[in-house]
Amino acid sequence: MIKQNSLFLPQQDHQLHLRYITPEQPTDKAPVLMLHGAMEDGRIFYTESGKGLACYLAGKGYPVYVLDMRARGRSTPPFTQDNQHGQYESIAITIPAAHRFVSERHKQPLHWIAHSWGEC
Repeated sequence: MIKQNSLFLPQQDHQLHLRYITPEQPTDKAPVLMLHGAMEDGRIFYTESGKGLACYLAGKGYPVYVLDMRARGRSTPPFTQDNQHGQYESIAITIPAAHRFVSERHKQPLHWIAHSWGEC
């Protein structure tokens, strides 16, 4: 059975949520980082009950990390009108921070899967 954990990555004045979905058995397969689109959060890739692409990939032996971009999903704090974080900061700061975290944790290159805006 795959396991799901929530990891929180401190970044400036907020915390990024990464859903870590682990395969049943230890593996040497490259990890996968999944990025959601602008209008949703990381749950587009998984459910608590083990459905979705992220859970499928973990079932095939890949360690999977699903990012909730800033102010989305379980990342904190939630979005406010005075938020100065936009697309530039997501591309230049948030996504590279998640990539570094996964890369340093596994010490190998990783795969990316993105949906909609996440493909930019």
